[in-house]
Amino acid sequence: MNPVANISSARSRLARTGAAVAWAAVVAVLTSILFILTRGCDYDLAAVARYGTYFALHVILPGVVVLAAVQRGSVGLTAAIAWGIPTGFAVEIFSFLACAALDVKPLVPWLPIGWLALAVSWSATHATPLVRWRVTARHAGVALALSLVFLATAVAAATNMFLESPLDHGLPQRPIFHDWVYLVSRAAAIKQHWPLEDPSLAGTPLQYHYFMLVHAASASLVTGSEITLVLLRLAIVPLGAVVVLQMYALGRRLSRSPWGGVLAAVLALVTGELAFAPDAQHSVFVGRFVRWLYVSPTFYFGVIFFAALVFAVERWHRLRRVRLPDIAWLALLGAGAAGAKGTVVPVVLVALAAWALHEAWRDRRVPWRLAAAGVSLAVPFGVVYLATMAQLRSGAAFAPADVLEVASFWQQQFPEWRAWLAQALPPTLAGALATLACSVVVVAGTEGVRLLALPCLLGRPVAAERSLTAWIGATLVASAGLGLVLRMDADSELYVFLLSRLPAAILAAAFLVRAVPRFRRWQSVVAAATGGGFASWRRWRLRLPWLAVAAVGGAMIVQVTGWFERKHGPFEEWIRIAPTAPGDADLQRLEEALLWIRNHTEPDAILVANTCTGPNLRVDHWGAVDHTLAGVHYYYSAISERRMLVEGPLYLLDPVRATRRIEITSAAFYARQRPAASVLHATPCYLVLDRSVHDAAPIALAPGRRVFANRRVEVYRLPREPAPLAAN
Repeated sequence: MNPVANISSARSRLARTGAAVAWAAVVAVLTSILFILTRGCDYDLAAVARYGTYFALHVILPGVVVLAAVQRGSVGLTAAIAWGIPTGFAVEIFSFLACAALDVKPLVPWLPIGWLALAVSWSATHATPLVRWRVTARHAGVALALSLVFLATAVAAATNMFLESPLDHGLPQRPIFHDWVYLVSRAAAIKQHWPLEDPSLAGTPLQYHYFMLVHAASASLVTGSEITLVLLRLAIVPLGAVVVLQMYALGRRLSRSPWGGVLAAVLALVTGELAFAPDAQHSVFVGRFVRWLYVSPTFYFGVIFFAALVFAVERWHRLRRVRLPDIAWLALLGAGAAGAKGTVVPVVLVALAAWALHEAWRDRRVPWRLAAAGVSLAVPFGVVYLATMAQLRSGAAFAPADVLEVASFWQQQFPEWRAWLAQALPPTLAGALATLACSVVVVAGTEGVRLLALPCLLGRPVAAERSLTAWIGATLVASAGLGLVLRMDADSELYVFLLSRLPAAILAAAFLVRAVPRFRRWQSVVAAATGGGFASWRRWRLRLPWLAVAAVGGAMIVQVTGWFERKHGPFEEWIRIAPTAPGDADLQRLEEALLWIRNHTEPDAILVANTCTGPNLRVDHWGAVDHTLAGVHYYYSAISERRMLVEGPLYLLDPVRATRRIEITSAAFYARQRPAASVLHATPCYLVLDRSVHDAAPIALAPGRRVFANRRVEVYRLPREPAPLAAN
């Protein structure tokens, strides 16, 4: 027998066995992710199945159909998830808003029929399936690695969101982060009402990056699941898969290696700071990217559109001829990104301008195609911004390094460094040098291995990668630069700065993949020069590459280990806590009352609660409804899905209108005055007397009929027409 053939056959069998084991591991990992999601949903498999069906038919299907039409060919499995899902989100959101505006919202559940017809027609016309995919042995290792990164995003969701918002049948078991309640309240308004912005009746005008909330409202309307369950559980986990495959696709394209794509996903999602934090919530530097994905789910939504725009603009640059579908797709993604997170498109536009200037300087001609891409993004951004966010009055100021001051390292070291330098230098110069030094340390500590994006940009990529490197580098410079020099309202500069993590991860991964063959060649040169020995290792030029390898490897170990250290304890705690454990009894009484309101009152009813009366707000007490300030809570509208005359007045854009509403509310509870018909517009009105709010004035309700009561809440229905005062 031929020994060479035997060895080759053994290797082939071993490879097939390894691939089979890897694919089995992929199935096990995906099952683990499903378990995490299902456990987070109180083991409600029906709710998970309903949402999965909705997601497939209302998001993935239209996204893939549109992407196939734009590309004029079948869509690969990676592209279907990475670029098809953001496209599908945009289609779903604008479809829901169109149905609401036309007052045909009952048609929303039936929209997939049209997309199914288009998918069948496309497949029949092109004689090919809409999505092409192939599972082979050589894909097993990469698939396993990506599934593990996806599992890491699910663990991060459990530790950052599931643990902090325990749900029972989709409702909170204890008071949760009030910003999440605000988002649920806005989604409830979107689900039930049109127009969205109605400040005379709906409390606050809906001026926000609310497109993710449209998805939650639509999914809740179709599936019947609680908005809280959709927004804080079901919608979060799929976003992890999207970001993982987006990083993989862009990293693979730039590095020309599938493992470069895997490394980009790891650097973006599974690496923490270059420091060991004492606890999961503490941040030594500004390594808050993963945490902020869950603190602000709209930021997570914006991230997937940011990566999609990076790909779409680069594809636009590669096209031989730009067609109308290409323009429409870029505009659709731009509009979706604008409504997903308002800080995304401005970063992309600045990056596009920087890239255009680079191309003009290099080629000595005007890059008209990039200018057209900028127009295709700027126009939909302007339209969506004016419709959804213009009244937020979010401003920006020039404040270099302001975003870095959130780091505990800065807070502890900057005053000491400035004082030390001031001993020998003028105060202004000492402050500037201390700022520069602290900025360098904080950025280096935040990024760690991702700092290798800089040598990737400064190197000389091959011609085929030059444009992509320049474009991703432009997005890095734009996001990091704008985030470092601007101060925006509500700390929004943090959301700009954190976007830099994605392009930095892609560029750093490409640098590391390209460095491997160079290091191997260097090893061969050293071996030939030393005869396999170490006689010349005293020379620093031969030691430096090994020191660089040790430094990068050590930094990678610290960052990955630090990430797992942050997640390990909270994840164990989440696993130990029974998902059906008894919750806060007082909150359950509130939810009982609000669910009664949802099920027994008119959809257009207006609620007036005693929480936001003048005396109660002046007390500025803690513990109102969700154990936070009365002026920022939104539990009533979030759970009841009804509009409030006044709620969360600290978020109201018009202080005069807010003051007037507070006066009307105070009169209804303390002076027995029914709100005027001119205020309610003959709309059904209910008073909600929450006894947990210890009123700062004696209650004297406006005349009405009590229709609900429990140990915490009483609900009174006011007559449609003014009636004489009577004893309560």
